[in-house]
Amino acid sequence: MKLGDIMLIDTHCHIDSESYENPNIVIKNMENNIIVTSAASPESIDEVIELIDKNSNVYGTIGIHPEFANSYKNEDLKKIENYLKNPKVVGIAIATRPDCINEEIAKLHSSMYSLLYFLN
Repeated sequence: MKLGDIMLIDTHCHIDSESYENPNIVIKNMENNIIVTSAASPESIDEVIELIDKNSNVYGTIGIHPEFANSYKNEDLKKIENYLKNPKVVGIAIATRPDCINEEIAKLHSSMYSLLYFLN
């Protein structure tokens, strides 16, 4: 078996314009592999959806990183709820660090956990 015979699956990356000048270069270089790209900010959610809809090898998780817990809006949660119907959305990204837990993040996590029933 040689390296070219092995399929890679990147299960957590951020392939968006916040991270790359041209995300399509990364996607093209991984065209025979699977990418699961994660939205971290409310602004990156739409971009992740666009990427997964446009590229057969790209799937997505959507969510709001704890650093944005004090700036997300209820509309952002509604957007996430709607996008969970997309079959290429494979999860909700609910991430935090122990030193980041505060009331705002706990409220965000509670709201996002309530959306999980859409992933059936």
